[in-house]
Parts: sequence; structure tokens; C-alpha cells
Amino acid sequence: AAQAIANKKKKQPKADTSSLSQTRRSLDEQTLVPITQQDVEVALLRSRRADVCEEYADAPDLCLSALVPAFSKSVTFFQYSQTFLIAGMVPIEFGIMIGGEFSVAVEIGFCFLSLKVLVTPIPGASAPFEIYAAVGSCRLLCGGIRLQGVLADVKFPIPSYIGFKGFPPDVGMAMNMELIPLQIAINVFVKVGAVFFTVTIVDLTLWSWSMAKITKELFSVKTEKHDTSPPVYTIPCFLEQAKDRDFTEPGVIVTFEARDPDSKVVTASIKAGSAPNSADFLAPADLNPETKTTFQPATIPHGQKSFFTIEACNSDKRC
Repeated sequence: AAQAIANKKKKQPKADTSSLSQTRRSLDEQTLVPITQQDVEVALLRSRRADVCEEYADAPDLCLSALVPAFSKSVTFFQYSQTFLIAGMVPIEFGIMIGGEFSVAVEIGFCFLSLKVLVTPIPGASAPFEIYAAVGSCRLLCGGIRLQGVLADVKFPIPSYIGFKGFPPDVGMAMNMELIPLQIAINVFVKVGAVFFTVTIVDLTLWSWSMAKITKELFSVKTEKHDTSPPVYTIPCFLEQAKDRDFTEPGVIVTFEARDPDSKVVTASIKAGSAPNSADFLAPADLNPETKTTFQPATIPHGQKSFFTIEACNSDKRC
């Protein structure tokens, strides 16, 4: 907490044209401990640095990633087809197939602002099926209709990361499930065959439908870092006598700026009283915690010492 004592002060000398000189004079006259020019210069430098850090802290992270297939395998569990003739001349072929597909892919990426290496293995499995009817001989020429689909298309992404923005490194891992229970489509096709191969020259989708994807997080673990230090006052707190007020109702202007390089400053308050850290003159009032703030109380007792206390707290409740 930043504390200061405000007293009724003498008439101010004529203001210097230099803003640095004005700041130094105000600090010297209104605070208990004399502040040198070097202190003011360091405070202004910290303020500029905090402005730059805050500007880039809210910027979106820039990440690049690539998906690398690592393994893929298709198997057939059941397959059956039957051909018969209509009127002894026109061949009709019916068929059914049920199979399985297994795959593993790895997504690798890097985020430049957060300095994170991302690695996401994605194992998956599905059960494709197909039912079709064709007119003609597909070894020569045939056309038909096909119902095809996928049962239980499931994937288990395992996103993991290592962040090098601090020490020890920030590490995290999770496991998710992505499931599409059923996908089906109706296609028409035309095939032309030769002695050793068959070519599909027409394959059009007439209708398709899919159930909604189900996504669920199975578990998530990560290292947790807590900010153990309070916010930093990048500009020293100082007081200034409010002008153009009756001497029986004096007022002061309190100026300060608080930042936290490790977490976000979320609250700030000011109070005033007859003793340090007291509030019998002014109850705690909220302030803007992240900008240069000037606060002018309505009234303070005339002819008495007034102790002002400013308190800024970060997201880890360090004040």
C-alpha cells in the first residue's frame, strides 16, 4: 500500500515550464521522503516500459502448426457380393462391405508470443460400410446406386505443450474425445473396367447426413503458477493541493499508476483517515487500477493531518 500525508500547504511558486521539474517539485513537497531527479526518471522509464508490455500483452498470439500423418491402416471385416441375370441377359450385382480404419496423426506447432511448443497426437478409428446395387458388369461397364457411411468415427486428440516464457517451464497436457456416431450418404456411380483395372468415371452424391459431433474433455493436467508478488507502482504516488477550493473545505489530488508484470491488476482503492491505514475521513473508493489515476475527495477535515492509503491487487489477490 502506498501511503502519504496531506497538509494544508503554502502558495505554490510559479510553475516551471519543464514537466520533469514540475513532477519533481510536486513529489518533494507532497511526500514524506524526498525524491531525487533520478527517482523520477526511473519511474517515467518504468511507466513507458509498462505501456509497451501492456500493448503486446493483449495482442493475439501468433502460432504456426502442421499436421503430419504418422500411421494409417484399413481392414475389411466382412465383404459379400452376388451377381445374377434378369431375363437371362442383364446382369445385376448386389454387394455389402463392413471394414475398419485406424490412423494416427501428429500436429506440431509453435506460438511465438507465448513461446510454446505444441504437440498433439491424434489417434482415431472408424467403421466404414457400403451397400450397393449395380446394373451391368463392372469388369466392362456398370452403373448403380450406393449407400455408404461411417459408424463411430472417433478421435482422441492429446494436446500437449511446453512454455518457455518462464522458469521452470510451463507444461500441460489434456485428452479429448471427438465422436461422430453416424454418417451416411447416397451416391450414383458409373464404372468402366478393363482386364486389370476398373475406373470410376461418375460418382455423384445425391444425399448426405451426419449426426452432430460430440466433444468431451476426458482429463487435463497442467502446472499452475501463482504470482507471489504484489503490483508495482510504476509512478510514485504523490499528492497535490486542489486549487480553487475554500480553505474550510480543502481537497487533495492523488496520482498513481500500478502495473503487474506477472499477472493482471484487477482492483485498486483509496481511503483516508486520521491515522495510517485508517478510513475515518474517507471510506475505501474504487480506482482505475491500470491507468494513471487522479482522485479528488469531496472534503477532508480542515487543519488535521490526513493519511491516504492506496491499495492495488492482482488476480492472485496479492496487494
